[in-house]
Amino acid sequence: MRQLGQWAAPVIHRGGVLPLYPTGKRMQPEFALFYYKRRLSVGWIVSRETASLRLLLADGTKISRPGAQVLLRWRGSGGTPAGQEEALARLAAGEIAMAKAAPTLNLEELHGGLPKDRETAFTKLAALALPSQADGWSRAALHMALLQAPRLFRHGKKGFAALGPDTQQLQSQKREAAAAQADWQARAARWCEQLQQQRWQTGGEGDVFIKQLESLLALERRSPHWKLLAAPLGLSPARMDEAKEKLRGWLAAAGRWRGWPALWLLAGEVEQAFDPALESQATNLATAPPRLRGRSDLRRLPAYTIDAQDTRDIDDACAILAADDEGLTVALHIAEPSAALAPGQELFEEAARRMSSVYTSDAVYPMFPPLLSQGRFSLLAGEEREALTFTLRLEEAGARLVKIDRSMVRVTENLNYAGAEALLAHEGPTWGRLRDYCEKLRAERVTAGAVLGHRVGVSIDHSDPERIKLVRYDRSGPAQRLVEELAILLNREVGLYCRKHRLPAIYRVQPRPTGGSGARPQPRFDVKGAPHAGLACERYVQVTSPIRRFTDLVMQQQIGGHAAQGRATHRGRNLMMEWAARADKRLAAYAELERRIESYWKRRWLIQQSGRNYQGTLRRRGSGGQDKVWLEEPQLLADARISAGMKQGDAFLCRVLEVDADRERVLVEPAKTG
Repeated sequence: MRQLGQWAAPVIHRGGVLPLYPTGKRMQPEFALFYYKRRLSVGWIVSRETASLRLLLADGTKISRPGAQVLLRWRGSGGTPAGQEEALARLAAGEIAMAKAAPTLNLEELHGGLPKDRETAFTKLAALALPSQADGWSRAALHMALLQAPRLFRHGKKGFAALGPDTQQLQSQKREAAAAQADWQARAARWCEQLQQQRWQTGGEGDVFIKQLESLLALERRSPHWKLLAAPLGLSPARMDEAKEKLRGWLAAAGRWRGWPALWLLAGEVEQAFDPALESQATNLATAPPRLRGRSDLRRLPAYTIDAQDTRDIDDACAILAADDEGLTVALHIAEPSAALAPGQELFEEAARRMSSVYTSDAVYPMFPPLLSQGRFSLLAGEEREALTFTLRLEEAGARLVKIDRSMVRVTENLNYAGAEALLAHEGPTWGRLRDYCEKLRAERVTAGAVLGHRVGVSIDHSDPERIKLVRYDRSGPAQRLVEELAILLNREVGLYCRKHRLPAIYRVQPRPTGGSGARPQPRFDVKGAPHAGLACERYVQVTSPIRRFTDLVMQQQIGGHAAQGRATHRGRNLMMEWAARADKRLAAYAELERRIESYWKRRWLIQQSGRNYQGTLRRRGSGGQDKVWLEEPQLLADARISAGMKQGDAFLCRVLEVDADRERVLVEPAKTG
């Protein structure tokens, strides 16, 4: 046991520890002020260990406190104590003396005579506030009073600071906020009791509370309300499944359980409506006539859009300008909403906040109000539309960008994939030839290391949730491949254009695999130009979907402004970096919620398909039963119980053991055959 100051080793006296002075005389006891169970307390310092003090309270409680947590120490006054009992009596008497001294302290006067918002040592404050003959108990009373006067003083490392008017107001606001928070927590606990007892009455602040419960269930610990409500509602991050069941039950009792897809939309921060003021601006833009001034008039040139049957936000069209022995000259018209939107305008800033349209099996959540995304900005057949036209030359030797024009176009026909394939077959010398050039471009990309995406899709019809329908479709038809290759070609050429002219740009980049694992890093947005290895493009800048993606809109403004006037629209590198970072974050969140919602309905479909087997492929072997199998028909990844003899890539028939749509789990095993 270490000694206190110059004290000798302690001796036992009447069952307690009583230190001695080196001379052998009994010492005066030392006392301390500290926090104990969140309350200011006083105790007798019995002894000191390596990094802490052993303390005895007036009621006989023995505690230990780190020395750094002791606020003040002082020696008792009066005669030499005979032992522990007398020291404790001195402690009790001192606490009474402190209580008597507190009302005599004029903290207002002390506060008025000190410099504001600057720490003053406690010894100086004691000299100003107390008589010269004041003992340690008086100083302790002053120290305690200062700690209990947060309206006037702030405790710091070097002493106490007298608060100035601005700081006092800020502290007052913090206290009011803390009181309001405590009140809300208490009411939240009462509301949960009402929900559990089926006594909920909606309306007023209760509706705000229900929205907080939705946020807690959707975002879990990421919810801005988790810190406020987790403890009073008994939610533990260590038992998150239990917490989610509680939250779901409370929402159901309030009549506000809307299903997991709605919660995932909330978790993905998907906006499901537009502010009325933005809708009003959209109405004004939707009724504004197209302006031909400063644009090439291409309205008489036959042009076609090619999209899925139900696409309404159509932002690209294709026209063949010329066909000769050497190749084709093709115009790609990209809808130009940027012509009506400028940075700083509310609709532009709303698009910057949303970053992208979101497509789920439930609905489309557009980046622009539908009056614009499916109307005024969309390349609808027969309607005059502003466009940014990219003229491309395709030959056997390769393809290149020829020029960029702002134009006025009128689409001849909006084709679905079946209609486009009929056009490719019927117009062999032009559209059929274009298809062949696109197939050549595709083959060249594959040779250069491009990775082709998954070519099977599944459409989900859950208009009747009790009879869900899945329809598989091929995404690798001639028309789809033509559209894909033209878009990749254009975005590649725009990337090279930005590099050539040193334009600030938001590139789409993807490094090559490293370390021999074969796993490719995810593509990302970056203001530094770099290759996109997955597409085998030296540079890649997306401009083909300005109605649906904010980064395409920004780069359309950048390219269009430079082509027309020779200068960049967006010159600030920091702003481009901010947009790129936000796009990465938002698009990743959107992709995840789209996947979760689609998988949810596929699991619901599996529940309805009792007794069936499914073709599966072992995707991954894992430890502890973490095998993963890809189910071909629903296009869904499932957990699996697989025998040791099987290896990755093996195909086999699976039977479903368990499906939990709510907990996002499907468990399968190889089906018994024979």
